[in-house]
Amino acid sequence: NHPQEEMELELEKAHSGVSLGGLLLQIPDYNEAIDVYKEVRDVYRKYISSNVVGQSECLTNLSICYTQKGRYQEAEYALDEARQICKSHSEFEQLEKIEISLLQLNGKVKTSIEVKQPIFRLAGLAIKRKNYPLAYLRYCIGAQICLEKGLSKEGLIIIKRAEKIQSKISK
Repeated sequence: NHPQEEMELELEKAHSGVSLGGLLLQIPDYNEAIDVYKEVRDVYRKYISSNVVGQSECLTNLSICYTQKGRYQEAEYALDEARQICKSHSEFEQLEKIEISLLQLNGKVKTSIEVKQPIFRLAGLAIKRKNYPLAYLRYCIGAQICLEKGLSKEGLIIIKRAEKIQSKISK
């Protein structure tokens, strides 16, 4: 009867679903997590402007599940949907997280990928915000992707960048 109350109740269930999905990822029960995240995704789609970050996090987690099940195309679609949502709502920090996830996924799917430029850009954004631990993590992810692809020279270049900011990370 009350659309506002109905929306709030559905969104609260979706938030709980994200938590449940996270637990299922930890167990891991990827099939069940996929079912939960798909239900949550549908609720967030219904009320898109109410929780943009929640929807993009749900889609990112759904992508993780798909990746773990070897369903790479579906994983990429989920991340692409999350990216489009964040772009259209100017959620730039969330967009950076999705770009890192896409780099990690593409490292598994494609035979060759240029990793340095996006990693340097995304780490640089974190450095501008003085978030050195995040920048360091992004460099490490880039180095790992390079090493997985047999690009050891590029991986070492990225590691050297990480070493340069290591002293700025509080202990």
